Amino acid sequence: MGESVNRAKVAGVLMVFLMISCAAFARAGETSALVGRPIAGWAFQGLVQFPAVEAEDLAGFAVGEPLDRARLSRAIKRLMATGRFADVRVEGEEEAGGTRLVFRVTEHPILRKIAWDVPLSMRGEIERRVPFRTNGAFDSRIVPRAERRIVSFLRGEGFASPVVEVRPVDETSGSVDLQVRIVPGEPMRWAGVEVVDRSGTKVDLPGGTSPPFGMGTPVRAADVRHGAEKLQASLRERGWYEASVSLASEADRLDPSARFTVETGPRYDVRFEGGILLDDPRWREEVRRVLTDWTGPETPGDAARVLERYYREAGYPFSRVEGKTDPVEGGARRIVFHIDPGPRPRVADVRVSGALRIGPDEIFPLLSVQQDRWTTRGFFDPGRLEEDAETIRAFYRSRGFLSAEVGVPSVDVSPDRSSVSVEFQVREGERTFVRSVDLTGLVWNSRVELLPHIQTRPESPYEEEKAEEDRIRLMEQLARKGHLQATVDLLSTFFDDGRSVGITFDVDEREARALGRIIVLGLVRTRRPVAEREIRLKEGDPYDFEGLLLAENRLRRLGIFSEARFHPVDPLDESPVRDVVLSLKEADAGTVEFGAGYGDYERWRGMIEVSHRNVGGWNRRVSGRLEASTLEKRLLLTGREPRAFETEYDLRVQGVWEETEKRNIDTHETIYKIRRSGVAAGPEGTYASVWKASLTYQYENTTILDISPGAVLSREDEGRLGVSSLTPALFLDLRDDPFEPRRGLFAGASVKGAAKAIGSEISFYKLSTQASAYIPLTGRVVLAVGGKWGRGKASGEDRNLPVFDRFFLGGRSSVRGFSQDTLGPKGTDGTPSGGNVIVQGNVELRWSLGREFQVVAFADAGNVWLVPPAASDLKLRQSAGVGVRYKTPVGPLRLDYARKIDREPGESSGEWHFSLGHAF
Repeated sequence: MGESVNRAKVAGVLMVFLMISCAAFARAGETSALVGRPIAGWAFQGLVQFPAVEAEDLAGFAVGEPLDRARLSRAIKRLMATGRFADVRVEGEEEAGGTRLVFRVTEHPILRKIAWDVPLSMRGEIERRVPFRTNGAFDSRIVPRAERRIVSFLRGEGFASPVVEVRPVDETSGSVDLQVRIVPGEPMRWAGVEVVDRSGTKVDLPGGTSPPFGMGTPVRAADVRHGAEKLQASLRERGWYEASVSLASEADRLDPSARFTVETGPRYDVRFEGGILLDDPRWREEVRRVLTDWTGPETPGDAARVLERYYREAGYPFSRVEGKTDPVEGGARRIVFHIDPGPRPRVADVRVSGALRIGPDEIFPLLSVQQDRWTTRGFFDPGRLEEDAETIRAFYRSRGFLSAEVGVPSVDVSPDRSSVSVEFQVREGERTFVRSVDLTGLVWNSRVELLPHIQTRPESPYEEEKAEEDRIRLMEQLARKGHLQATVDLLSTFFDDGRSVGITFDVDEREARALGRIIVLGLVRTRRPVAEREIRLKEGDPYDFEGLLLAENRLRRLGIFSEARFHPVDPLDESPVRDVVLSLKEADAGTVEFGAGYGDYERWRGMIEVSHRNVGGWNRRVSGRLEASTLEKRLLLTGREPRAFETEYDLRVQGVWEETEKRNIDTHETIYKIRRSGVAAGPEGTYASVWKASLTYQYENTTILDISPGAVLSREDEGRLGVSSLTPALFLDLRDDPFEPRRGLFAGASVKGAAKAIGSEISFYKLSTQASAYIPLTGRVVLAVGGKWGRGKASGEDRNLPVFDRFFLGGRSSVRGFSQDTLGPKGTDGTPSGGNVIVQGNVELRWSLGREFQVVAFADAGNVWLVPPAASDLKLRQSAGVGVRYKTPVGPLRLDYARKIDREPGESSGEWHFSLGHAF
């Protein structure tokens, strides 16, 4: 401190007026004396809103570190990559202890708001051409470019002399407002638009067609560019397939004019004669497309070949389509497609001869030609046979038969052409086995770490595709370790006349690259730690593209970012350490949702929900939801704290108030009413994207009103009851689609335990389990199987669960041949009272009809008991039926009718149900 300081500034500026391109040192020769000297300190001058701590962190220097040009260049690039600085200069001041760096920065102001003085009809288009966003950096150098873009757009819309002003206003304390003012003026309008033939004679367009613009309409650039194309397409779509149109315009004059020169040619009438017309609507569009792209007299024949191809793909291998043109009165012409579909033979048999070491049963599922069975429509398409032969050939090669050959498939047609038999003839050849697997060329990486990623094993059949996958997998693993430019060559050496092979993966690792600083942009309302905990990468980690992509996906899944994208600070940087920028765009955090619906039990119902997904910028979520129907009113207040207490678990808290009435759907008499209020809280988490676990504490204050005498099973079924409970739950979801599953499994279990030790007025447990599986039988048919089992028991003499926690069965999502909740024990007056044990099973066959429709055949069985029945007393009530589904984005609309299989005296024959979503 006592030493004198030499404040003489170095004559050379270390870095001068560095823009985003950020070249290295300017006049580096003049600063060479400082390179290598220790850094004594640093200071930032010119910071207004950008935090000094964050700027120092981005610079990344340490006291005593030798001054290095590359490190200084990287520090400036990082600062510029934030988008917050107009320029950055760095000067060095020599001190006794080394060099003191002074960063002189000029910040862009922050844009507070944009005032739009723009015609409402143009607002959206103008906004897309203004590259500024509120709460972002405002670079005034971009203003002229924005004005030019707006002027170009307006002139393209016909406004010859628009007034465009984009200017900053009220610039104070590093912030600024922006005013966008647009006065488009009067548009130029067409003074004349005429249609003529080639001789220049004015003509009228036929068939109700008209030019895409007319006299008095604005002169738009897009109309001038594409007007002729649009008019020609319009004529051809109406049958003038030979029409040609050109456009000459004088759009820049004070009295703009345009002239369409049109040759319509004859009008064509298209007819289809002969056999069956296909259900597939695509053939009509394809034929129409060929005709509207008319190229000459051969066009009808081209369209006929297209139509013929559709017939053959639909299973009409002998189809013939002829297209010919005939003149008709008035100068028109007629294109007649004569269709002879021929018979539609079924595939009676598919054989694979010569398959000795691979069973034909392994090959058949791979083929497009399939034997006609009840699960498979075995229609014959000869055009797919060569593809199937190549499929068999590739399958053999994947199993080690490198010289396998498949001959031309033979087809045996029955005399009446109603069926065909197909035979594929295979010559397997020798099978090649793997003798050895080796990994060479490693310098920085361990064989022990990389060998487990190679799935090809010695003594296994040699699969070329599998070995290639191993090669790619090794490259991916090396890339995860930062070796982005690593290469892996697959070398194969054959022995014993091709019966064995030695495989070598020859690796050239190249230099590894590490991740430098992650510069996060776009955070306005969201706190930085929210983004950092989803990035899960840090400085010094291997530069891993896959890791960056996974981080982007995690950030988008939060729901608070509409965009998340990593990109390098300097794409041309070849240094071992690469800094990256994470550009985020925050989504709207607040939402209002509402809806209405109808069900066969609740009748009319509706809901409204108000939610916010980013309270305080911490990704905390709160919502309030109000539901109402003819049978219930419910208010839910929910809060969610993500990653509570720095764990992987979310904390969910919910308050509820509700009034519910349970009715006998047949008599409409009230079984009971419940008025309930309570609170629930607990952690929940997801693992490996398929497991979901939760633990919930719940306290409910429940009052039971107007309960039917037949539903009373214990003294707790009347009056007020406080229930304090803990419920652990675990679910596994392997479905491919939660709304419309075609394959997969869903299973779950929960146990609700209430005890006086935790403040409950009654003690009981309630175990609930469920499972469902989805199996695709064909491309259109899915088999769905589901089941539920539950058991509950309460303390006290009667051991019955309280009425609001009992199991009820029957209705739209359980045993559909019965009314809602009518199965199981009943009181003396016939009122369903629910039970302590439940068993339910369901099976459905779901056929897709296309165009969002499905038909379903189903069977249900189940029952409810007060105590577990003996095996001999396990009486399951059964029903079966059919239904129709219409797919919507939130699940299918469902209409079912089910009949009772074991109908008892006094019961209805069946029930109708209408609802949203699959039964299971």
